[in-house]
Amino acid sequence: MANNNRAVNATLDQAFLQRVDQIKALVNGVLEHEILVGDAAYIKHENKLAVPFTPELQYKYTLVHSGSVSSAAYLTVARMGLLAYWRDELNSADNEEIFKADIFAKSYTALKANGVTTVTSDKDPAFKDVAFATPKSFPDSDWSLDLNDLDNLAPINGVNLKILFLHMKDIGMLVSSNLVKTGHHYQKTTNGAFKAIERKRYGDAVFSEELRGIIYHEAMHCFTQIAKMSIYARFMANYKANSLQGSFLLLDTVVTKRLPVVLAGAAWLSAGITVMNELLAIPNIGTRIPVDYSTLVGDARAALTECINVGKSSAVDLSRFEALAAFAFGVLTEIAPSHSAAKALSLSKMATQHLGAATAGNDLGRKALRGEI
Repeated sequence: MANNNRAVNATLDQAFLQRVDQIKALVNGVLEHEILVGDAAYIKHENKLAVPFTPELQYKYTLVHSGSVSSAAYLTVARMGLLAYWRDELNSADNEEIFKADIFAKSYTALKANGVTTVTSDKDPAFKDVAFATPKSFPDSDWSLDLNDLDNLAPINGVNLKILFLHMKDIGMLVSSNLVKTGHHYQKTTNGAFKAIERKRYGDAVFSEELRGIIYHEAMHCFTQIAKMSIYARFMANYKANSLQGSFLLLDTVVTKRLPVVLAGAAWLSAGITVMNELLAIPNIGTRIPVDYSTLVGDARAALTECINVGKSSAVDLSRFEALAAFAFGVLTEIAPSHSAAKALSLSKMATQHLGAATAGNDLGRKALRGEI
């Protein structure tokens, strides 16, 4: 008979419960932010968005919180350009990445004397979210940039701000499509399209990595995920209807030739189809590819196109093409290990999940190299 006297309640310390509840609240806040903007990272405090957006207050807020004239000017003009071309889509932002313009306008005192403006932050608790180290002094010319007259504003760090304003027309589209393609706003190590449009527009890669981060990441990050991705969604709707108009007609060819994009969840299929088509074109390999794979390429291409058109990798069932991609990867890693697709993590993952198909591909590739077929 069981000895019930051995069981005791595993009680939890109340201080511990209170602590984990506090941590859960913080973590849930990060989770909500991640869902809203697309990742768990927050933009820097000085790069928050002025709401409602006023260029002058955006510039001054960033300036007094970071002390960099170039970062304040670039961020402000970048957002001016984004909202000029994409304001219908960029209509909501995360509360964690904004500051209220009217409150900030009352939160400081600016005194001018001898060509210098000294700015002091108000100590009123109501303005604690926009407080900054005080006092701060700036040449009058830095404190009062005329952002309504970009034509006559002197270039900053050699970059004409009017051209930067135009530049953001293409950056808004690139960020939106990149979110669909990779799930990221901008990554300096992989997003060649951003540098390509930069080189075309300016003749060279003119921005430092710090400023590139402000222009290509921080400027747009504050807007909600739905808002940012709706740029691409509207492009696709117009693209399918053959009725591109408005800002879409103004996009540079560096951008348009990359549209539409392959979605992150279907990248493995796109790479697999490309590899399979190349293999089918090699006589002594193509004729020995199993019929189950060779006849499936057309269906795979149709399924990929449907996903791209709908803008969702879940639009159709792609699972039946996984073995095809794994087989193609297996052949490729044997006959052309230096091929870019042979290093594709998405294809490698499929090969791991479908080891039999990948091994069959390896075997065919090795036979081809040995001249046995």
